[in-house]
Amino acid sequence: MTPELQQELQELQTRMAVELQPMVLESSLTMQKIVEAKDHAARCQLLKYFMQAETRRLTTKKSLMGLFSSDSDAFTTDESDAEDIPDDEMIPSTEAEETQSSSFFDEPDAFQ
Repeated sequence: MTPELQQELQELQTRMAVELQPMVLESSLTMQKIVEAKDHAARCQLLKYFMQAETRRLTTKKSLMGLFSSDSDAFTTDESDAEDIPDDEMIPSTEAEETQSSSFFDEPDAFQ
């Protein structure tokens, strides 16, 4: 590689390390919270909370990608994903929940 390309690669690696460190820390703290929960029900509640937060994050990411995409059909909501999940496997909704979404998105950065 050329020296300029090597320098650019090193700068990119440094920037990635700095920008991704909070995500790694958050992931570690999430697992620590789940492990430290007092019982199974508390672990399930935490897991549900973290899954809903990740679903909201990915929904927002998908929305933003659709907003800034030049392709007119880049953002389409596919409600049929939730219809494919059997009722007994759905997470029951509560009044405190903001969304009723229970689908996972096929994102490379999901649950990191």
